[in-house]
Amino acid sequence: MVKKLAFRNEVQEPIDTKSQSLLTPHPMEELRVKGAYQHHEEIKAAQGIKITAQRFYIIMRGLRDAIAGTSLYVVGPNDDLEDVKKADMEETKSVTEAAAEGMKSVMSKVDKTCEGVCMQASTWGSLEALLAFFISSKMSIPVRDTSTGPVYKKDVVKASIIPDKKKEYAAILAFDVKVTPEAQELANKLGVKIFNADTIY
Repeated sequence: MVKKLAFRNEVQEPIDTKSQSLLTPHPMEELRVKGAYQHHEEIKAAQGIKITAQRFYIIMRGLRDAIAGTSLYVVGPNDDLEDVKKADMEETKSVTEAAAEGMKSVMSKVDKTCEGVCMQASTWGSLEALLAFFISSKMSIPVRDTSTGPVYKKDVVKASIIPDKKKEYAAILAFDVKVTPEAQELANKLGVKIFNADTIY
């Protein structure tokens, strides 16, 4: 089974290639688990799949640079590849602009001049939800800094810089992120409390 596909690569350009096979794990197994896969002639939407291609397409067409989770288009015999690529570029532009607006929305809720806690989450969407919750009238907890990703020593140092009268704000609220051992050790020394949780609510 060979289908013409259009992917997206790391430099945000659509790439086109031909697939050799569509693979899924057996029922009740994860995609990351190594083992035998089921071969399919077609796949319905919203499934985790592995797409294989001949070595020529992997190297020459840049298939190895395709980003998981981005748009995938099947180009049929009556479709124009350039039209598909153009549609993909327009969709990507729209998504990028929406993400930028979301980030702007998150940052507008943070008052870097105030005395407040620091917050870290795994995604910008999570941060936005958390900020809305903590800054609401019910909670009214000031937030002075936000970030995504693991908690490192630099984050602890940032959280520790707080006036003596407001030491209760020397804290990091970490949601669905790892805290490095070095960061935890430094937090213990500097008196910074790290509240870590896997779920938001």
